[in-house]
Amino acid sequence: MTSTTGSCTPCTADLMFIVTVAGRSKRVALNIRRFTPQLIGMDERFPGFILGDVPFVHGQVESRRFGFRDGLAVGDANLIIGPLTRRVAVCFTARPLPHTELRTRRWVELVNAVFWRAALQHVACHPDDILATQQMARRIGRLPARALHGL
Repeated sequence: MTSTTGSCTPCTADLMFIVTVAGRSKRVALNIRRFTPQLIGMDERFPGFILGDVPFVHGQVESRRFGFRDGLAVGDANLIIGPLTRRVAVCFTARPLPHTELRTRRWVELVNAVFWRAALQHVACHPDDILATQQMARRIGRLPARALHGL
């Protein structure tokens, strides 16, 4: 488990992370029923999606407000997205869109930057993705969420 500060904390922190993610997932699931899921995959050569302590991000991209951290209601969001697996995420859209595959590392980083920004304290990633995640975090200012509207 990697926190937003880059340190590792085992056991109790892991359990708290899991409990927090489970609770927030249930609340978000109730609010997204009116949206259509769009699956987002990626090529195997890219680092995978990260998972924050806020498992599904709802954001208002233009105002740079993200989820629970900024007091944003799910109904006011214009972006709702979350990782399902290391290589698959789901985006909930107001109108049906075709499933898509991210074809560049930059697109993966743009999505991961959204997950990072929404995290309250911790993010987790696959062990093979630690270096790429740290690099993305250092460049987060150059990874604007508004660029995802081109997805």
